[in-house]
Amino acid sequence: MARERVDALAKELDSFNFNIPGGSEAQNKSIMKNRYVEMLRLIEQYDFDFPKFDSFGKYKWDLLEACAEIGAVITWIKVGRLIVEDYVRERGLKADIWLGVYQNNPVGVLAMVKAGFSGDITGSEADVERGDRFRREAYFRALEELEASYAKAVGEIGSTGFENDGRYKKLIERVSSFNVEQYKKDFVLIIFPLLFDYENKTGIPLEIMFGQICIESSYGKDPIAINANNYFGYKGKGPAGSYASKTKEVINGQHVEIIDDFRKYNSMSESIDDYIDLLLRNYKQYSGGGSPKDWANALDKGGYATAPDYGSSVLNVASTWRIYE
Repeated sequence: MARERVDALAKELDSFNFNIPGGSEAQNKSIMKNRYVEMLRLIEQYDFDFPKFDSFGKYKWDLLEACAEIGAVITWIKVGRLIVEDYVRERGLKADIWLGVYQNNPVGVLAMVKAGFSGDITGSEADVERGDRFRREAYFRALEELEASYAKAVGEIGSTGFENDGRYKKLIERVSSFNVEQYKKDFVLIIFPLLFDYENKTGIPLEIMFGQICIESSYGKDPIAINANNYFGYKGKGPAGSYASKTKEVINGQHVEIIDDFRKYNSMSESIDDYIDLLLRNYKQYSGGGSPKDWANALDKGGYATAPDYGSSVLNVASTWRIYE
């Protein structure tokens, strides 16, 4: 039903009439925006592929900003990729090169699209330096706008310096060669900069946070993450209430399915903040020297999950993506 609704909304956008009787242009544009915001929310919630519709080119930048306004960061990435795909197709550029760089630096590539750059790109500063003065100025204006848009989409969490981190470089290499669902690749590339920022602020190893958010949220696909913005399986009542959901536990050595209440949050960033507070309050005391292995042991000692060897599972995920050895 949800997929059919998304497709119906896409068709409606194609045929939308701005001359609706009795409505001003502003009112009719507001109606149209309500349509595509509903579509974007459904795409984000169910991780649908973005629908193809003829008027995408007309609305593309509005759609991107709407994703930011509703905090739909996964869909922001999808819309951005489609913008780049259209751009390289129209200009006869090499799609594999542009989309490869986009995967590592979506904001920068979209800024180049807005500024009208062409030719092969590498993702380095030299790409911008090759442009004339007007394109460079347009690029930096667009970059500022898009950085703000992306920050809004991810909940105002920002980070700098992660691009030079050795783990990030290994993650990029892994993403480019790993035969795994695209949504997982999108998810890990989104969360790494966010968690890098928290590591710098708190000292909690990124590898631990990375492994846990991937496991507990099923790479953002778990209903608890979708419906409650809860990315770490934290139970109880949160700032936005609670959300009842099925969950699997290990009780007396047996795997059982139960229904439990999970904390509900207003955004991903609120979920991460609460999770960080939990680790510092209840698990740091067991973390010893503070290495990823020490923190993995702390999760087991503190009883974060009922699954045996949970800490090892967390590190295994980080290892799978090559950010832990």
